[in-house]
Amino acid sequence: MAAVDDLVELVQRAAAAEKNAMAAKWQGEDDVRRLIGKTRTAAEEQRAELRSDVDPGQLSADWARSRQNQLDVSNAAGPAEDPAETVTHQDAAQAERDGVAAVAVARLALTEAAQAVLAARLARIRAGRTSRPRRPSTATFPSPAATP
Repeated sequence: MAAVDDLVELVQRAAAAEKNAMAAKWQGEDDVRRLIGKTRTAAEEQRAELRSDVDPGQLSADWARSRQNQLDVSNAAGPAEDPAETVTHQDAAQAERDGVAAVAVARLALTEAAQAVLAARLARIRAGRTSRPRRPSTATFPSPAATP
């Protein structure tokens, strides 16, 4: 898949994540735990895909490092898994700060991804391997029924 197609998929996933986060504002603990489980599973699947589909030897040093950092991120700092475990206000505040930081990092990652996609397009243009995509024609043609 071309880099631009991957970026489009990322934006679609971000929209789905937003939908889940907004829904979670009104849901109870059990429903939120289910959403966490789904997102944790999705993250594990994406890490597995990143491990198998992206050869770090084919990446620039910066992107290879970034790839490895993402693979090294763990979910250990997630919410208490035992429903009987006590969560303090301090724990909740820390989870909120971590959530805000995760969004800030993701925002930066999205911006950097967009920049990398545009850089890839520029490189293809400059290498002369591709031309501009053709724009759809805006010309109108008479319908066959209108032809004498």
